[in-house]
Amino acid sequence: MGYRAWLVSADGQLKSIGVPDHVWTSATATAECRHSGRGPHVGVEHDAPVWECTCGIHAFTSLSDAIGFMGERLVAGVVRGWGRTIHHGDEGWRSEHAEIVALAPVYDGAGIDGHLRAFASREGTIVTTLPALRVIAGE
Repeated sequence: MGYRAWLVSADGQLKSIGVPDHVWTSATATAECRHSGRGPHVGVEHDAPVWECTCGIHAFTSLSDAIGFMGERLVAGVVRGWGRTIHHGDEGWRSEHAEIVALAPVYDGAGIDGHLRAFASREGTIVTTLPALRVIAGE
């Protein structure tokens, strides 16, 4: 398990921070390479992730690293990754598939609780607090 962060748009969508045009419409996602790669993968279509590219669904091993981005509508979450996975030392990993297990607003009073609860109810995830995310992730 790892941590991710999203921004909640005004219409309640979970938007990826790393790829702002990517919206998580469900609790599960499958990676696609949206970069043109580096080295031998420049301009080469490939399954995600591969070591020579930055593609894949990113997750951090530390909650504080995941929420280092500032924004009032920021949401943190625990994700479970599977399939092809590339580990980056102690900082995290990139996987082929991921599923949101739990979500928590980073800032109280950001007005996003209703959006999170609607997403969680529809997708079978839970909404909790930041300290509880660490327990859920088994940290």
